[in-house]
Parts: sequence; structure tokens; C-alpha cells
Amino acid sequence: MLRAHDLSPILEKRLAKIRDAAPPHPKDALYRYLRKVYRLRRTCGDCRDDLEELAEQNNIVCGDKLLRVLIYSTASEHVTPKMISKYALALERALDERVKSKNLRSVIENAGGISKYAKSRED
Repeated sequence: MLRAHDLSPILEKRLAKIRDAAPPHPKDALYRYLRKVYRLRRTCGDCRDDLEELAEQNNIVCGDKLLRVLIYSTASEHVTPKMISKYALALERALDERVKSKNLRSVIENAGGISKYAKSRED
């Protein structure tokens, strides 16, 4: 979990909603969680400064910092750093490809799943 300093009420409310949806592990829950993270990242205009500040406070320097802050801030405790990295890489690729939130699951599954979709982002 990231340490947060003086978050705006809007961002805290949004993070709490995503945190509540963090996956136990069934695929449906995982994709619902990823879609919520992805949707907020695509529309984070009103909380962008807060997310950037969180990234700086927690030394997040690689990839899409805002996306990684959202994942680190909301992932369940059972989610490993390796899983977080895969989620981030997959969602970064979706951002690059401008995937619509409602199509996120089908795009990832058609590519062979999160790991394969994320790996193709690394290549």
C-alpha cells in the first residue's frame, strides 16, 4: 500500500470505490477491478495532480505513473508486486491502443490473457 498525504476528498472517494472492487481472484472480479482502474486513469483530469503527487511521494518512476499509483493504492494485500506489474503493463498497452473500457476484458482475453497481453507491451 502507498502512503498518502492529504488526498483530496474526490480522489479518496474514487480510490475507496476501486479498493472495494479489488479482486479476490475470480476472473470476473479481476476484470471488474481492472476496468475500474482503467476507467479512472482515462478520466482522471480532476484528480491528476493528486495522483502525480502520490507517485512522487512513493518514488514510482516507471511506466504510466498515474496508472501504477491507482493499482498500488487499491490492490488487495494478496496481490504480489509481480501481479501488479502485469496488471500495469496490460493496462498501459490498453491505453496505448485506446481500448474502450467496456471492451477491455475481451481485448485482453483475445490476446491470450493478462500475462500475454502484458508481455507483448514489454516487447
